[in-house]
Amino acid sequence: AAAEAAAEAAEAAAAVKLAAAEASIRKEMAATAAATEAFIRKELIASAAEERRKLTAEKKVALTKAAKEVQLAQSRASQAESEKASETARAVAAELAAEKARRRGAADVRRVEAQREA
Repeated sequence: AAAEAAAEAAEAAAAVKLAAAEASIRKEMAATAAATEAFIRKELIASAAEERRKLTAEKKVALTKAAKEVQLAQSRASQAESEKASETARAVAAELAAEKARRRGAADVRRVEAQREA
């Protein structure tokens, strides 16, 4: 009977040890799962932040390129406007010169006629 009681006590002690080991394993698994989840969350946040930085940099490059294109277009438009103004000024100057030449020619004709009459 004593041996039987000792065997039952040993069996009970083993069952307690087994339950403690199972609880320890469950606790360790929960801690590992929590650490894994935290690591994955941290990596996802870092990845999202990197992607956001990359998109921001790409957006800045695109905006800079667009600004340069606008500036170039404005410069070309200004140059075309300036060339047009120069052409207009040349045309007006040519008209004035032609008018001056007509007047001079008319004055010369009158002078020649006045000399003939005299």
